[in-house]
Amino acid sequence: MDRTGMPDPLRSHGAWITLCVSTAVGTLSVERGFVELGLLAGTAFAGGFLALAAVSAGISRHRKRASLGLVLTGLSTAAALALGAPSSFLVALVAAAACGGLGLALARRRGILDPLTLAASLAPFTLAASGAALALGATPTHALTLFLALWLFACWRSLLVARTLHADAAWDRMTLRARGLREAAWSALWGIVVAALA
Repeated sequence: MDRTGMPDPLRSHGAWITLCVSTAVGTLSVERGFVELGLLAGTAFAGGFLALAAVSAGISRHRKRASLGLVLTGLSTAAALALGAPSSFLVALVAAAACGGLGLALARRRGILDPLTLAASLAPFTLAASGAALALGATPTHALTLFLALWLFACWRSLLVARTLHADAAWDRMTLRARGLREAAWSALWGIVVAALA
């Protein structure tokens, strides 16, 4: 934790894994298209995460991180659009920014393990699947289905972890890291299932 009292989101391996899995699921779920468009869309979401994480960890100390995130989002978005991605993927990007901001506000008011905070905070990561799929020309229905499949699963798993953390105060860093890696494996497996069924 830093001076804001909030943990640095960039140190969360689970957040990065969820973002990568979501981008891969969105990209692989569309049979046609220029795969790079999905990856560029996912990179735009990663840039947004960098920027929002800088706000969460204290913007005054992390201006470079915020700037890098905004530049990464802008360049990735511009490149995807220039290569022919439909602008509909911007809807998912804007929705992710709104959910991320809501998650940050809720975390400051209610704590990071609050169910509503977790639900709002997980949405931007799973929206990356929708953004990647839309960038490849998927229908809005397909993109929404991907989002719901990944988001509901991520919320369920996160609520289980939060309940365990509340019940057991004896967690140490190594135990928490091991649990995080196990959850990352579950996330990856579920992503494979969703991509195969989509």
